[in-house]
Amino acid sequence: MADVFIIGSYCTRFQNWPDKSFKDLTREAYMGLEGAAACVTILEKDA
Repeated sequence: MADVFIIGSYCTRFQNWPDKSFKDLTREAYMGLEGAAACVTILEKDA
């Protein structure tokens, strides 16, 4: 099995979010990161 590394960043807008839970903010950041990932390279190690 190959190691996979996803390198990127995403940040929600810095402000007070009274209508969103921590889980909502985490989901938003994750989905933004997933959408921003333009390229994924998988390198296989020699055994």
